[in-house]
Amino acid sequence: MLFVEWWLVKRFAVLIALFLASCAGWWLVRNRRKSIRVAVVVLSSPVAVLSGLMLALQFLAVGCLSYSPPVYSPDRSHAARVRTDDEGATGGNSHVEIFWNHGFSSQEVYWGSWKSVDVKDLRWEDNGVLNVMHFPHMYACQGSRSVKVICPERPYPPDPPSGP
Repeated sequence: MLFVEWWLVKRFAVLIALFLASCAGWWLVRNRRKSIRVAVVVLSSPVAVLSGLMLALQFLAVGCLSYSPPVYSPDRSHAARVRTDDEGATGGNSHVEIFWNHGFSSQEVYWGSWKSVDVKDLRWEDNGVLNVMHFPHMYACQGSRSVKVICPERPYPPDPPSGP
């Protein structure tokens, strides 16, 4: 199954389109009157600079994402995997995504705090029911049209006994 993060592809495509549209504006007015050139450069320069900076930021942020191996449903028509956003000192998030249609369709069905769910916590009950065990700290859980998602809370590990 092919796993494509379409939201990331869309984000890169929009930023590249904005940057290229700004550059095309400069190129199209290169032989026009000076007042038109100045107006286009003044209006399109901030768009080009901001889209270029956001594009660079997106390239750098891709390194903060990690993906678990997929967990397939019994009939292998669906797959679930965990995406973790490591945001450094500010924490991060864990997401569970379900893929179907050979990986070209996906939906996020769980969102929680960083490391609140791991790949070992995903279990398919049958072809249409996914069980996501998680820590009970700040989360959102929803199903999709074809898969019911159950999100039972996993207890925190007990505190170690204090020494003598």
